[in-house]
Amino acid sequence: MTDERPAGRERRPGRAWVPALRLAWRTARRHRGRTVLVTALVALPVLAMAMIAVLARTGELTADERADRFLGTTDALVQVTSSGAIEPPDVRFYADGGWIPLDDTERDPLAVDVSALLPPGTSLSPLPGEDLTTVESDGRLVQTSLLVDALDSRLAPSRYGLDSGQAPAAPDEVAVSKALAAHLGIALGDSLQVGEERTVTVTGIAVDADCLACRTVYAEAGLGADLVNAENLTWTATRWLVDLPATADPGVLWRSLAAEGVVFLPRDGILHPDRYQTARTQATGASLDTLAAIGLVVGFGLLEVVLLAGTAFAVGARRQVRELGLLAANGGDRRDIRRVVLAQGIVLGGLGGLVGLALGFVPVLVGWSAWERSADHAFAGLVVVPSDLALIGGFGVLAGLLAAIVPAMSASRVPVLAALSERTPVPERPMRAPLAGIVLLATGAAVAFLAAARARALDARYERALAGVDLTAGAPLMDPPATRLYIALSLLGFAAMALGLLLAAPALVGAVGRLARWFPLVARLALRDAGRHRHRTAPAICAVVMAVAGTVAIGYVISADDAASRDSYELVLPLGATFVQPDDRNPARYDAAVRSASQVLGGGAPVTVTHAGLSATGAEAPDFVPAGETYFEQVAVAAECPDVTACEAGVARGALVVGGVDLAEALLGRALSADELDAYESGGALVFDNGRDMVENGEIRLGTYASLVPPGSVTDVDVTGAGGTAGPDDEVFGADFHATLGAVAVQTPVFGVIGAALVSPTTAAGLGLDTDLGGTLIPASSVPSAAAEERALAGLADAGLYADVERGYESSSGLYVLLLGAASGLVTVAGVAIAVGLAGAESRADLATLAAVGADPRRRRSLAMAQASVVGVLGAIVGVGFGTYVALIALEGFGLAPWMVPWPLLAVIGVGVPLVAVLVSGLFTRSRLPVVRRMAA
Repeated sequence: MTDERPAGRERRPGRAWVPALRLAWRTARRHRGRTVLVTALVALPVLAMAMIAVLARTGELTADERADRFLGTTDALVQVTSSGAIEPPDVRFYADGGWIPLDDTERDPLAVDVSALLPPGTSLSPLPGEDLTTVESDGRLVQTSLLVDALDSRLAPSRYGLDSGQAPAAPDEVAVSKALAAHLGIALGDSLQVGEERTVTVTGIAVDADCLACRTVYAEAGLGADLVNAENLTWTATRWLVDLPATADPGVLWRSLAAEGVVFLPRDGILHPDRYQTARTQATGASLDTLAAIGLVVGFGLLEVVLLAGTAFAVGARRQVRELGLLAANGGDRRDIRRVVLAQGIVLGGLGGLVGLALGFVPVLVGWSAWERSADHAFAGLVVVPSDLALIGGFGVLAGLLAAIVPAMSASRVPVLAALSERTPVPERPMRAPLAGIVLLATGAAVAFLAAARARALDARYERALAGVDLTAGAPLMDPPATRLYIALSLLGFAAMALGLLLAAPALVGAVGRLARWFPLVARLALRDAGRHRHRTAPAICAVVMAVAGTVAIGYVISADDAASRDSYELVLPLGATFVQPDDRNPARYDAAVRSASQVLGGGAPVTVTHAGLSATGAEAPDFVPAGETYFEQVAVAAECPDVTACEAGVARGALVVGGVDLAEALLGRALSADELDAYESGGALVFDNGRDMVENGEIRLGTYASLVPPGSVTDVDVTGAGGTAGPDDEVFGADFHATLGAVAVQTPVFGVIGAALVSPTTAAGLGLDTDLGGTLIPASSVPSAAAEERALAGLADAGLYADVERGYESSSGLYVLLLGAASGLVTVAGVAIAVGLAGAESRADLATLAAVGADPRRRRSLAMAQASVVGVLGAIVGVGFGTYVALIALEGFGLAPWMVPWPLLAVIGVGVPLVAVLVSGLFTRSRLPVVRRMAA
């Protein structure tokens, strides 16, 4: 075919695409199988992106919707603070509350007349009262939120509403949230016990649009006055919803009220946050790293679609070679041939994009309630941004166009006579592309390695420099080295390696094909077919390589991170034990629930855990003083702590636990030795691992940690060696000495929930220590089953109790590795199936020859399985090697995590997935050999 244009033809830009697109549409309708295949390949990623885009837009409330849910029908919220002046609040984080004081003055917020600070004509509306309470129904007790007059407040129209029933109108009526009703099985008209002794009737099921999972009781003012504590009533009384007069300027009020110590959050600030900038305003929006990650994922998906669809286009172009030859014989040039094939890519890509966009709405609409529960707020409605859909649909068109480029160029080079006779000669391929691929592969590997080595060297130098910095002397902290450039260079190197593999893949397939003579007949036919038709084999292999490489690299990182987490894991409780949090509201119910849980778990007898406190001073629970330090080595004067490091140096670790021998043996999982029992009974302490460094010369020093204690509350202060003296009006930071105890360090894991040391009740009483319930330990000889744990925790929750079960380190990487393996396997099977299916369609004449010379029907199936083996095995081997190199650079080069080989994942991907692909190909291949017409050359 020639690039020369016949004389007399005018060149009109764009007009030549009209007949090309018409031909492409006709071809798509004639070859429905290939059309469905390419459309599906393009539609799947488009569907996923469309679903994510619509969900993201739908789940993100607009500024008007956020303002309505926060302010209802009012114009602003005001809150009087305890400070005389504050910084103007950042309106973008209005829901978080909080403020930054500008002075140290304190005041009573209730004494401030906020109406006098607002413009004349302003009306104030109270906010719903809030508190925590308990609800009991049919013997099941749960802790819930309590909202007072929320259903009748100015927030009700946009945030709080009734799903069924009526709002409470009397002190003995309540409404409950849908989540609470579902959890306790509550229906309209049921009776509940709210708080300690109030029995009420449920008159309505309510919904909080901003918190669908919240378990909430909605009460009217009469019941709320009895249940809401004074502190929360005070807090509610300092916050108001306001309606401003039309002449008020929210921007001026935002600053002027802040100067009076009043938070002012206007509706205009939510709608136009750029008008309310503060000195502390932080930048928002997607970070460069996030955008780069999204681009990497989208680019990877595009590459997979292009490779898989490109295989179909390559075969389609070869099967259309006679049609393209007729086009050339009637005056078409190479540009026309390329245009026709590219138009097919545009048509099929656009069709796949449209199908994917349409189907992307289906999971959103079908799973609407599930998506709302996942987001934990009600959606205002389906939000569709046309520009998002246009970009996503453009992804499909781009994928189809890119997939058709190489087949279009190949088709345009076929001689006219060969095309008319339906022969596609295999030209001698020059070595320019393979050599360029090898150079790119080597260069990319070198760039990635050198960039990672440089980043690792900078990190090592930083760590050495940091080790030499004396932080206690007030030396400034050093900034870590900037390695983002080297990360970008490594990613660029990986991209170059991927491009090099794409360019070198046809040569690799050809080299493998030349090994065919060493294999049996079926394998020999498959290898020679792969080498002869590398136009379809190479893209399929590359698709498998990229999928496997990405999976393997991520698998290495996940496995290494999991190994690091396992090594650093510390037991919070003895393995298999259950710790029930204390609750003194109903001791009889507490004991019964604990005994029941112990029976369900199959554990030992429950053991009470008691924490100690000082009765003489009423101070905090006693802690250990670090060995080798004076008790008041650090002093903070005038309520300041100029050196944070010095202030923290005297902080002791762990609480003192009081318990009997049964608690000690439950914690240790064994009987006490003679020395341990002697020390325990003689008034000493058994010190666990998290208090081991507090032991010196067989003793620990017991004291009370006092942080910035008011003047006069600590007596007999020894400040020698503290760098100064503390006068009678100074405030002191340190540990108040109480006693010295003999100590025996016991070998046991760190128990963060229990404490750091154990003394007997007799020892605690002799030291004058008060004790209170710290919880109950249910020991176990083994980790309980998941079903037993679920039943036990559910029973405790029904009694209003919370508990923790120590199951040891539980890896969550297994699920991720499974998903990765499944995704990689899906792409591998798809790539192999496409390659084998297209090979069968393209090799019908060769299969007919096999039938003519006496090949049995099984030979067709065996050949398909051998062809699948070539694509699957070669793709898996190269992909595992590529992914391993990427992981090595990431883990060792950039020090993300220690090196760990995910052998199970490698076995599944390297052996299991290719085997499944081969079996699938054999299962879905017809044994009957086709009989087709053969044309003479």
